[in-house]
Amino acid sequence: MPTVIISQKVLPGKHGEFRQYQGDIGQLVKTQPGFVGMEVLEPVEGLQSEFVVVFRFLTDQELQDWLVNGERQLILKKLAGTLSEPPSMQILSDENRPRQAVSVVFTQRIRPGAEQEFQRWRKEMVEAQSHFPGYLGTESFPSTPGIQEDWVDIVRFESATELEAWLASPERKRLLDRKSGLSEKLQERRVASGLEAWFSTAKKGTPPPPRWKQALAVLLALYPTASLIAFVLGPIINPWPLALRMLTANFLGVAVLTWIAMPFLTRRLAFWLAPHEKSAKTDVLGALIVFIALAALVLTFLLLL
Repeated sequence: MPTVIISQKVLPGKHGEFRQYQGDIGQLVKTQPGFVGMEVLEPVEGLQSEFVVVFRFLTDQELQDWLVNGERQLILKKLAGTLSEPPSMQILSDENRPRQAVSVVFTQRIRPGAEQEFQRWRKEMVEAQSHFPGYLGTESFPSTPGIQEDWVDIVRFESATELEAWLASPERKRLLDRKSGLSEKLQERRVASGLEAWFSTAKKGTPPPPRWKQALAVLLALYPTASLIAFVLGPIINPWPLALRMLTANFLGVAVLTWIAMPFLTRRLAFWLAPHEKSAKTDVLGALIVFIALAALVLTFLLLL
């Protein structure tokens, strides 16, 4: 069943206003063709810092029609004023759709003193790309002094054609022109989903999980792996040329993911990656576990590294 999971971090003092706008969206979605159900999971102190909203529809097309609904977009513009950062959206699409999701990784280094203006610009960028057909979501990795100096965004679309339409769009060009002076040169790298080999240990004899689950599982394994490699090896390899540093870090990262991290993680998440029966409840539970684990890792690294 097509489902969209939206995580939203609300500004302090804005919870009442956020709930009001979310209530308006809840009333609107009930009038949409194909609507099946909606759940709102409120923050839980010490466990979950964001509001998580789940919408379920009968078909992919009805879900897509809801996401681009004009009345919804008007409410979202008001709701955006209650958020501390752009929302994160995960779409659990029909597995039979004959498309291969693609991603583009953007890397840029924010110029000192331009952090707040960069965040405002980036919020507009995420909002603009979310209106384009095929958009699946954006994952962000803020710069962390001593570990990761660059800001990294991973933008996902359902197909290469839809991704290219966004990359070549006048809206994106206009926003890029406004970015001048906020960050150093923007680097981008396109990535197609091809992670199935890492999930052969989830459950023997079962097909690989949907690509959105593969992406979340790899993210959960990659983040601590890359952070620890940078922390442990940083003092040793920092004097080396950039090309050699990147080769060493990537070689170790791939080795750890292939032989240690991914086999361990796929066994622990087998109930979600390869369930006996498909269930929206299991899908949401597994995704929440991944998000909570990522939040715990971020907090741990902030305290220890």
